[in-house]
Amino acid sequence: MFLFLWMSLIQASNAIVNYSLIMEFTKRELANTLIMFSCDGLDYKRLGQNFVGSMHHFQMNAERFYNDHQRFMTVGHYRLAVVADLSCDYSGELMNFCSENEYFNGSYRWLLFSEFNMSKTMDSVRKQNLNIDSRVTMVVETIEENFEFYEIFGTVRRRGGSTHVMKVGSKTKNSGVVWTCTTNSYYVRDNLGGVTLLGAVATLGFNKQLTAKENMRSLQPPTNYIGSRMCYQIVQLLKRRLNFRTQHFIVPDFGFDLIGTNSSNGVVGKLQQNLIDLGFSPMAVTKERLGVFDQTVPIATVRITIIFRHPKSGGTRNLFLQPFDNQVWTLIGAVLLVSTGILSVILYVKQRNSRFHCKYTLIVFGIFCLQSYSGRVSIIPSRITLFTVILFSVLLYQFYSCFIIGYLLVLPPKNIRTLEQLLASNLKLSVENISYNHDFLKRTNVDVIHDLYERKVLSHEFGFTNVSMGISLVKRGGYAFHCDNSYGNTFIMRTFSDHEICELQEMSLFPPRAVNLNVPKGSPLKEIFRVTLRRLLEIGLAEYYQRKLFMKRPPCLRQNTASVQVRLEDIGDLCILLMIGVSLSIAILMVEIVEFRVRKYWEMKQFAKHYTGWLD
Repeated sequence: MFLFLWMSLIQASNAIVNYSLIMEFTKRELANTLIMFSCDGLDYKRLGQNFVGSMHHFQMNAERFYNDHQRFMTVGHYRLAVVADLSCDYSGELMNFCSENEYFNGSYRWLLFSEFNMSKTMDSVRKQNLNIDSRVTMVVETIEENFEFYEIFGTVRRRGGSTHVMKVGSKTKNSGVVWTCTTNSYYVRDNLGGVTLLGAVATLGFNKQLTAKENMRSLQPPTNYIGSRMCYQIVQLLKRRLNFRTQHFIVPDFGFDLIGTNSSNGVVGKLQQNLIDLGFSPMAVTKERLGVFDQTVPIATVRITIIFRHPKSGGTRNLFLQPFDNQVWTLIGAVLLVSTGILSVILYVKQRNSRFHCKYTLIVFGIFCLQSYSGRVSIIPSRITLFTVILFSVLLYQFYSCFIIGYLLVLPPKNIRTLEQLLASNLKLSVENISYNHDFLKRTNVDVIHDLYERKVLSHEFGFTNVSMGISLVKRGGYAFHCDNSYGNTFIMRTFSDHEICELQEMSLFPPRAVNLNVPKGSPLKEIFRVTLRRLLEIGLAEYYQRKLFMKRPPCLRQNTASVQVRLEDIGDLCILLMIGVSLSIAILMVEIVEFRVRKYWEMKQFAKHYTGWLD
């Protein structure tokens, strides 16, 4: 009985010391939720009187924790601290269980009370899944009421990384806790020890005559998908700063359609199955991707736009009808008809003759078209009418000719600025044949984009095409092309004239997207990659590669727009009108010839029928 009381007193004395260390640790880590694992018989109720926050206490072999560990270890917006006494029985089983469930990641702050035998404890700890983001503090009692504090972290456990131990503080019997340093600083954990990380790269836009590494190393002006090349250069900077190596899985595509499946194909499949450590093909953040893998920070901004040569007519109205609106054209037609009617009435009243109505119609329309008339008009009212038509035509012609000249010499206003206006135009739409475009068109719920896809993309053979063909269609005119500007601009610089560049117009299906370096869900590398990438962005290294690989659209040189030539498509409608007129005149001529021959035939037949011979 006396021995039992003596042992309880020793345990209570140790518990008082542990309470003060736990309180010091929670204050240092700013923890507001506490989970404690202890031996049988220890009472932690006194700790709850001084700790502000929620607290859970379990014995080492508590079935309640093992059966519902996900609920207890949920972090959310809490700062969760976990305390465990490694001198207890079943502590090894607890450590292994937490290691298998990845509870040693950066979301949890661990405080471990170790036995005096440090080597035995470290042998057990080194077997756990400790990574670069682990936050584990170990307390070792050296002599009575004297303690030393060690922080333990690893690099990348599943890639053969090492474990690091650093003394960060101490406590003596006569003094409080003295913290000498911390390993939570970025500069302490910026070395991954040369581990080899696995990545996946999509071969979109790769030159098949070169190896994957040669494609990614190239800094030549881009002519196809550029994301993998940009990401490769950023990872090279990370490798130099954090000391690691990489190996690549070569995959043909992103695999966006595999999100939420058990497939390991594509970059998405390997990320969601946690088969790689990072993706070499950057992706934008979308709602469906947030739960599949983690994003670090944006390494580039991608502008995917619809580019086209803006038609001068806006694509909705004939060029030669543009100078006047429909009301003016209606008024002009009414004036010509009224003038013809007046001349016909005057002719009929003065001469009682209606045989020249068609002649006066031709005269009025000829004068309106500024054609001369050499005939004689002796009737004074007819002269007044014709003079009025001439004056009306000359003044009206000034407005018309000024518009046509301005049309040829000055860039017209670009009035196709929205998707609805593009849908109403005569332009056809082509889309770059790449997976993220297919994924966007498949997932979007915007009605106007659905209409564009069905009416403008699927309606012709070039609905999905490569970049070079798409840009050539834009140069030809009558086509719009949806592509990534970073490499579409390369073809524009090579093939477009200055005047054609000035005619280019852009619009977007969605705003510019920031693409991220991606890591698997819960990756220990997420935070250290984030901090390092932020530093690279701050000092301009990432921007250097973005300027090198992402081509800007060449500027419009306004002074070159004055030397404009009339193209065949500008007068195409006139040629069609001329052909229609010639064809109609030939058709009428043939009808008249046939009618003349038939009429002569019947006349001769009637003549022969009644012919009785020649009289002497």
